[in-house]
Amino acid sequence: MDLFQPVFKQYKKRHPFPDLKDVIDFKNAKQLTQEIERFSLKDPALPQLVGLHPVKEWKAYTLNKHPGLYIILNPFESGFECYWVSQCLDKYSQKPNITNLDAHIERTEDLSIWNDFVKLNRTEITKDDLLWKLRWTTLGYHYNWDTKEYSDHFTPFPADLSFLAAYIAAVLGYPQFSAEAGIVNYYHMDSTLAGHTDHSEFDHDAPLISISFGQEAIFLIGGVTKETEPSAIFLRHGDICVMAGASRLAYHAVPKIIHSDTRPLPTEFPSWLSDHMSCVTPANHTCSFSEEGCLATALTDQTCSCGSKGCLNMCTDMSLKEINKDIIKTLLELDRNAFDIYLKSSRINVNIRQVFKPGQTFPNKR
Repeated sequence: MDLFQPVFKQYKKRHPFPDLKDVIDFKNAKQLTQEIERFSLKDPALPQLVGLHPVKEWKAYTLNKHPGLYIILNPFESGFECYWVSQCLDKYSQKPNITNLDAHIERTEDLSIWNDFVKLNRTEITKDDLLWKLRWTTLGYHYNWDTKEYSDHFTPFPADLSFLAAYIAAVLGYPQFSAEAGIVNYYHMDSTLAGHTDHSEFDHDAPLISISFGQEAIFLIGGVTKETEPSAIFLRHGDICVMAGASRLAYHAVPKIIHSDTRPLPTEFPSWLSDHMSCVTPANHTCSFSEEGCLATALTDQTCSCGSKGCLNMCTDMSLKEINKDIIKTLLELDRNAFDIYLKSSRINVNIRQVFKPGQTFPNKR
């Protein structure tokens, strides 16, 4: 008996608007019953990206009904989520990464869908805009939507997202996680994602990491078959959903996007952010902050087996120090008007996966 689809249809309907009283809201203390447990996170004692709260301040929960599912409430400092939104709309959607638009237009190396939208100086986004038509982009090992398999077509996985994913995984007790593939989904208010499982990866022991930005979503999580009735969960701007263990191959879906009560983009960024601008430009400037207190100088001393300093269980040619500089610089140069226009009617979901078992490559397919 399929118990998943009826719940999907229940929350997908538009008229009348579905009753949301049974949707689990981890921000509502009254809903935190014996079925929901606060999860103790591990402080990995690793240098972290600028814009994340200390791990001791993170709030993470599990559901007894769905072991292996972890929900981390927004761990980003106010406004820093916008760096990741910017990357999704600009850098991650550029060549050589693959997008849904490639079947319809020829993208050049210098095409930036985001910058072209910003230049229009619009008051709203329209269905004729390429930015509106952007629905997905794939990173690292690219996923083939027709065959439902990964191809050996590989483009460098973004170093900043690798660091973020490795840190999140380490906090949850997966210190060897390596980000090898990513799918960024761009939703609008009428978008849905049907029930499915993510089983194309060769390593099912590594967790799936999913980060939400923009408008709220109802997320359904069930079991390994559709005979398990799914639970409905609110996912909001900055929230992180991780599927591991018994939930790694569970059916899940997004039946509805909901307008958020709060603006995803803050009125203003923390005042200390601009204080650090002198630390990131110009390049030959001597930092006015002590190295310990300067956000732009954070650099891990760990060295990967590849010999690359600043590597957190993955090989990258971009150090944490440079990524932190880029985060600060990007936020200070952000076009707030264009961001407000996009985020008020859209949601972005960043899915990060480890494709292979340690030491495995494509010639060694299972």
